[in-house]
Amino acid sequence: MVKNGRDPYFYFLLAAYSAVFVGVCVVQELLISPNKEFFVMGCWNAIRLAWTGSILLGEPMYPFQDGPVLSQMYGPVGPLVYIPAFVFESINQVIIAGALISAVLYFFPAALPFLPQGKGALKKFNLTSPGCFVLFCLVTVSSRALSYSAFAVHADAPALGFGALACWFVCSRKQRGQTASLAASVFFLTLSIMAKQTFLPLFFAVPFYLGLAEGFKKAASYALSSLCALALALALTVTFVDSQGLIQNTVSIPLRTPWIMADRGLALWEVTGELLEKSFLLWISMLWCWLVASYDSACFTQGPFSLKRWIKDHPWLVYLIAAVFLVPASVLTRVKWGGALNAFSPTLYFLAIALCLNLSECAGAGLTKYSDTVRRKAVLLWCLLTVGLLITRFHEVRNFKEIFQDLAQSDHVLAYEFARKNPGRAYFPNNPLSTILAEGKAYHCIFGLNDWKKAGFAPEPEHFANFVPAQMKYIIFPQRSRWETEFVFGRFPQYSDGAVLEGFPNALVFQKEDARP
Repeated sequence: MVKNGRDPYFYFLLAAYSAVFVGVCVVQELLISPNKEFFVMGCWNAIRLAWTGSILLGEPMYPFQDGPVLSQMYGPVGPLVYIPAFVFESINQVIIAGALISAVLYFFPAALPFLPQGKGALKKFNLTSPGCFVLFCLVTVSSRALSYSAFAVHADAPALGFGALACWFVCSRKQRGQTASLAASVFFLTLSIMAKQTFLPLFFAVPFYLGLAEGFKKAASYALSSLCALALALALTVTFVDSQGLIQNTVSIPLRTPWIMADRGLALWEVTGELLEKSFLLWISMLWCWLVASYDSACFTQGPFSLKRWIKDHPWLVYLIAAVFLVPASVLTRVKWGGALNAFSPTLYFLAIALCLNLSECAGAGLTKYSDTVRRKAVLLWCLLTVGLLITRFHEVRNFKEIFQDLAQSDHVLAYEFARKNPGRAYFPNNPLSTILAEGKAYHCIFGLNDWKKAGFAPEPEHFANFVPAQMKYIIFPQRSRWETEFVFGRFPQYSDGAVLEGFPNALVFQKEDARP
């Protein structure tokens, strides 16, 4: 980890142990994805995958009054990237494959800036860059917001990954054609925004970086290219999906979803404070790196200071700028009803990449050559952060035996088996993926119905009736939540609770009155 250091074996062992620990955490996150309880209702991975499954069944991507309501509030790129997960038949395998796709989209683009670039890349390889990338992985598995985005089937991972690729092509274009790199950056920027609308600030962040590094002309050219690409993407989307459904799901519902507090000023204050708390360690570490490097005597021997040269020599700046520009989007997403901790992931993700790249640079792997004093201080910070995160995350490692037992008893597996043996007899509002795979039919999800309800929309009676089992006898909630009873009695007054079904010992089961023995 450190050049000319006295005891490099300690750093090597710490980096190796951290890498193994991260590997164990990643495997466990993937295995528990079918039962991962990100919210009170239970596993969102299967619920999110139901959107992709419904598209494969031929249902509209954005229903207006003609498709199952599954919470389709995000861009069209998100559900499409998870299509490969459906090559499997087992519901657990489908969910784990979906989580794996998220993990690849999250980690791979973040790893690229840590790889040696250009000619003689292998000669430049040392432990500094992989060690700092391992630190990034530790930050991810130690943060609830980032681990949600990394392993959940959601629009987060595609939007984050494609956004990181857009940044990487901009800051690494010295090693390849300038025009091709900027075109690739525009392409991935468009995919990021089309995956999740809240990543629109990247449209301003990347040109802002280019403006600082190369001037207004280059920034304006990039912004114009991005605008044309976004316009083309929207035109293609409108061509293939219903425009009314698109506007209602991706614009009207998010805008009309109420805030978490009536006092919006107080809500903004509290959420901003929460984001600062979650990112405080990253900001302080980033500031520490900057101060140490700024007062390094070796830097003053490199000639007159040039802002453009300094920006070009520090590729982590584009990620830092992206993090700053995404702060308002993170806050405004969190203040809305349903905004979970993953709302903070855009800021945290790019900030974590910037910090770890900065550490890698100060420790000796960057373009700027610092003194041994700076290198030692950077390695010390790396050690403190790595050891601290290992300690805080260690107690959350689970027993693999328990994980495999949970897989066999997954609520989605129970719902799938019942629906396969009794097609059309039961409605699982929390488990739409189970009936998609077992019956080949997509039904309304309670999560999506509540998105509509909070925004002041409701499916028409005929629309609602078309996407629940026509001959259903039971309404089954393998996992309970506080508003399920209200939902059932609001839509199905002829059903009452208290029924008991074999195989669902802890479920909330509603049975049709005229079907009772």
